Amino acid sequence: MREVDVDAGAFVEKVKGVVGIEPVEDYETEGKQSTTKDGVPKWKLQVLVKNPRVRKPEVVEVGFAAHSHELPDMADVGEGLYFRGLKAMLWEQGNRHGLAVSCQAFSFGPWTSTAREGEAVAA
Repeated sequence: MREVDVDAGAFVEKVKGVVGIEPVEDYETEGKQSTTKDGVPKWKLQVLVKNPRVRKPEVVEVGFAAHSHELPDMADVGEGLYFRGLKAMLWEQGNRHGLAVSCQAFSFGPWTSTAREGEAVAA
């Protein structure tokens, strides 16, 4: 499947809140946390998104990989939401389909000076 870049600014404008961060379970290994090929744990950031064309907001899960000591502190959630490398991929399995959203990294506060315009966008 082909991934496409997502305009982080347009996405974050629709984010109304952060629900939490959860590990991605690997169902083939009896519920243990899934990892990348390099052994980095996979996580999902759950955000509440309000699409103006839909009456109710919905929870969107943004996948990412990070070691647990690299996870942002949830206490900083009010500092804004910033994404780097936000991507989306359409998927289909049988008669089920959806949109998978992922990012290279995210932060609840401004990026360091290494952030380029368009990569880090505040909520």
